[in-house]
Amino acid sequence: MHVEVLPELVSVPGVAGVWSFATSPSIRRPMFSEGDFRMTVCYLDDEPSVVGERLGPLVDRLWTNAPGPPLLAAPYESLITADWSRVGPPA
Repeated sequence: MHVEVLPELVSVPGVAGVWSFATSPSIRRPMFSEGDFRMTVCYLDDEPSVVGERLGPLVDRLWTNAPGPPLLAAPYESLITADWSRVGPPA
């Protein structure tokens, strides 16, 4: 994952960085981490929908060889409370 997949993800234009983590038996708590899961978060420096389109073919290819069924892949934008100019003046 760290040698092949993550470098491929950050090579996509608009991906500024990547963080990957997974459940671990050493810190498992039944009420919080039943099952085995891995999550990869891509930090973007371009519009989420644009980068999502660029990542689509790569994600499709990676999920073809995934050890388990993928659950979710979608671009999201963080809410930045200090930058209200992006949403316009209050109504």
